[in-house]
Amino acid sequence: MGGGRKPKQGAEVAPIFRSRKDGGAMREEEDGREYDSDSAASDRSRTMTATPLTKDDLRQLLNEIKANMATEFDRHLTPIREGLIDLTHRTSTIEEQLDLTVTRTTATENAITALQEQLRQLEE
Repeated sequence: MGGGRKPKQGAEVAPIFRSRKDGGAMREEEDGREYDSDSAASDRSRTMTATPLTKDDLRQLLNEIKANMATEFDRHLTPIREGLIDLTHRTSTIEEQLDLTVTRTTATENAITALQEQLRQLEE
């Protein structure tokens, strides 16, 4: 992406450092990814001195994961739930209209049958 010179084959490429707005340094790797050099050093020191997790730590972590999963499920399921409620409402409205149509059709058929009967009586 940059327009700089390309290193010779086999030459070691030094990382490029830039200043962050907060005063820290950013390091850009050859592949273009950027790393916060301060946090990378801090991550390395943290992993070197990490202590094993206790059962309570693991329980707390598991509870946090469960809570996050429940929140994510709820975030995704709420629109689906609302859509189903809307669909149910629309379906019941359609059913009511269908019932009304059947009632009217039955009344119309009965009226036609009565008119046909009257017509037969007049023709006799």
